[in-house]
Amino acid sequence: MADAAAVAIGTEAGQFNGTDLQLRILVENSYREQDEDSTARPDFEPTDYCGTHFDPFPIAHHDFNIHKLPSTPLTLFQSFLPEWLIEKWVDYTNNGVVLEPAHGSRQSQ
Repeated sequence: MADAAAVAIGTEAGQFNGTDLQLRILVENSYREQDEDSTARPDFEPTDYCGTHFDPFPIAHHDFNIHKLPSTPLTLFQSFLPEWLIEKWVDYTNNGVVLEPAHGSRQSQ
């Protein structure tokens, strides 16, 4: 593997200058997605191999609990969208951005 060049961020005190830490990026077995982009995609052939052992993700046990629904549909709606947010939407809608006509347009005369 060839060594990657160290990157200098800045020369002022407290900034990474390339001597404190060197970031190595392994791009073997990868290809660039676009010439203008630094995104590298793995270049491996897909495999047909299927494993024989599976370790499920451990999930903590929680007691089953059903909460009662609010008394009205509006209360249920407000639990997901608070009233202050709806008031902001109403304010944005009623007092929207006022655009002035462009200079030289028919409305500006």
